[in-house]
Amino acid sequence: MFDTTKEDLKAILRAVDEGALQLPDFQRDYVWNEEDVRSLIASISKGFPVGALLTLESGGPVAFKARLLAGVPEKRVEPEELLLDGQQRMTSLYQTLLSQDVVKTRTPKGKEIERYYYFDIKAALTEGADFEEVVVGVPRDKTLRTDFGRHVVLDLSTEEREYELDMFPLNRVFNNRKWFYAWHDYWKPRGRDVSDLEHAFYQSVLERIDDYKMPIIRLDKKNTREAIFSALESRDAIQDARVVDLYAGSGALGLEAASRGAATVALVERAASAARACRDNTARILRNAPAGSAPRI
Repeated sequence: MFDTTKEDLKAILRAVDEGALQLPDFQRDYVWNEEDVRSLIASISKGFPVGALLTLESGGPVAFKARLLAGVPEKRVEPEELLLDGQQRMTSLYQTLLSQDVVKTRTPKGKEIERYYYFDIKAALTEGADFEEVVVGVPRDKTLRTDFGRHVVLDLSTEEREYELDMFPLNRVFNNRKWFYAWHDYWKPRGRDVSDLEHAFYQSVLERIDDYKMPIIRLDKKNTREAIFSALESRDAIQDARVVDLYAGSGALGLEAASRGAATVALVERAASAARACRDNTARILRNAPAGSAPRI
């Protein structure tokens, strides 16, 4: 009923980009902050494990409404799999490593911000480097300022500035040759050969990311509703969730979520007989709920 395997990170991210891997709609929004993002990138860059993903094959008896991960361009496509656990990690990796758009994240205090991320190449090759410091985030205009915007401490607003300061953009990780060629071309007339630096950086950092594999636990579509919800509950994906059960039938899916800690459940059904079944089953759930803990249905 399930399979455990390891898959190339870049293949998983391409599935996200194509819409083959989506989220069940009840999943919470993307909430990671920039410190979370930098820590994740640092771990991937050093080849450290960052946990398994949990997916569900689409097309089974339990049908969840699906949505694209945050940052994926809008498209109308049916998913092959739903990501039940790993949303924050995969959204962070998609936005930083594959998407060419600005990363939308937060400060540790919760303020929404936009960032592009870079590797400081020379710092990455320093013995004992702290990779959370090697990963540098800059605002949308790619200029980092202090003193209320009066003092520029890092200007990466042009590609020439990236080459001059040896700052490699993370969204070129899987498509890096053009950037490296331009970096060489920038320095060649200035009398500097960056070949050894490129080779060392690729072997020490980029190759690890290019070869990185993530473990995936795949639930096939034959799994029962109870088995799927047990897997979700064990990963704290149901508690306080807002669930919409479209074409609810008897309301079994939504009511299963309600019994496992969902904050609100909406049952949507047009057929009169099925709607009556939803109301009857809801009344039974609410009658049996402990005092003061009945879900909103």
